[in-house]
Amino acid sequence: MKASNWFAIVCLVMLLASAAVEPAAAIDPTKAQPLIVTTAFPAGATGSLSFQLYGPDDTLCTGTPAPAGTRTLNGNGFYNSDNMTISVPGMYRWVATYSGDLNNNAAISPCNAPGETSVITQGQTAITTLATGTGSVGGTIQDSATTFFENGSSTGTLTFSLYGPDDATCSGAATAAGSVTTTFVDDGSYSSSVMTVLTAGTYRWIASFASSDIRTKSASTICNDPAEISVVTGTTTPPTSKAQPTVTTKIHKEPGHTAMTSVPAGSTVHDKLTVSGNADTMTGTIDLTTYQTGNWSDTPTASPQVSLDGDLDGRGRVTLDSTGVAQPFFEKRPGLGR
Repeated sequence: MKASNWFAIVCLVMLLASAAVEPAAAIDPTKAQPLIVTTAFPAGATGSLSFQLYGPDDTLCTGTPAPAGTRTLNGNGFYNSDNMTISVPGMYRWVATYSGDLNNNAAISPCNAPGETSVITQGQTAITTLATGTGSVGGTIQDSATTFFENGSSTGTLTFSLYGPDDATCSGAATAAGSVTTTFVDDGSYSSSVMTVLTAGTYRWIASFASSDIRTKSASTICNDPAEISVVTGTTTPPTSKAQPTVTTKIHKEPGHTAMTSVPAGSTVHDKLTVSGNADTMTGTIDLTTYQTGNWSDTPTASPQVSLDGDLDGRGRVTLDSTGVAQPFFEKRPGLGR
């Protein structure tokens, strides 16, 4: 059976005269014992013929079958099952059961009868790829893939992974290089992310297709595929060291700018903070948090977050009333402003 048409299989079961049958239990010797065939029913035979489908890979037909239709018998003739849609590949086995009537015993066809199996296979998937062959430190490399499907198309996800530099077996941690989730077409082209490389060496790509279509197999390229190697040359750029800034704070009672360690309830204070030791240009944020009781386990009051855009200091102002409710205020000033 071709993979291109198994998804909506028309399972037309015709029980041929050569097919063996097994009689049902409690045979009545006064009744004729018909074969379940297209030509062996006595004239005027009635009753019903039901079809069951076992599988996949239920070799003895001991599992629960899928009902595949029931037909009313009217003597000799061709009796077909329902059309069955298959969602899992494998071997399926058909069994047909005759109900019997006033003049004919019931009968059932055996599991694994010749001609009563249907083998369902998945369509093949192939991937061809072509990565950037050479590059320079500080430049970019990229991979591209073309998909081919025996069934013509498939849904799923195509994932690109980059190994290296100099991971000859692709056994180290891969760098994610993008993925595509879509309905893929036969002879369709898809690209990885553009990857910036800062270290010289040999990089290896792997493209993996994970099918979400039961008709289609998943597939992957292999490590060291000649078309999946990118050689990057040049001087490796050393990592840039980061400055380690410091933040210092002082509490001041208002009015004035005298540093204090305690103030009466109802006083307004501000916490002056200074950021120093940073690089010429500094970004990021500062959060000022107030603990009124001095206990770090208490619920704090947070002042507004402030973004940094260079050297600065700032101050956060809170009014401490007799109920201990903080009213935070944060002011950012450039330079050494107070």
